[in-house]
Amino acid sequence: MFDPTAFENMKVVLEGHLYDYDLIGEISIIDRNDIVNTSKLSRQYELTFIESDERLYCQIVLKADLKQLAAELLPVHSNENEAGCKLFLRFVLKHKDDMKLMESTKAVVTNIWGLSRTVNQIIKYNTKDKHEVENEMTVSFNRLIYEDQMDDLLVMVEHMRETLKQLSKVIE
Repeated sequence: MFDPTAFENMKVVLEGHLYDYDLIGEISIIDRNDIVNTSKLSRQYELTFIESDERLYCQIVLKADLKQLAAELLPVHSNENEAGCKLFLRFVLKHKDDMKLMESTKAVVTNIWGLSRTVNQIIKYNTKDKHEVENEMTVSFNRLIYEDQMDDLLVMVEHMRETLKQLSKVIE
């Protein structure tokens, strides 16, 4: 039997919490990826869900690379402050091509997640419908997330859901 890594523990807790919401019908999980890169010895977990508005979804991304794994498995030879995971949140919505709307959606995400996090916005134009864009905003925490912050991850899910609700109001 092996001792699961911080990545595995956080992944299981997040997954279980989100699937509980899916089971009671409050969200719908629409995609899940558990990626192992054997060349770089890294892991990435992605879980994507929607609430009621199918024009927008949220994706949570948890990453751990060789540096984080080594810090956990070989603490004598590594910096134990590296034994965590990187966390990203991605909010993706489709709406009409409107600069004010793009600015409003980024403001919603920035207001909810705060200025201490980085919010990157990418706008993709639809070649079939030139009046529609895909607006993707990624929230980066700019630090590692550790296992002792597990309860914070569960609270974070509530903020993700609130972000979806607020974004839905903006694009109505």
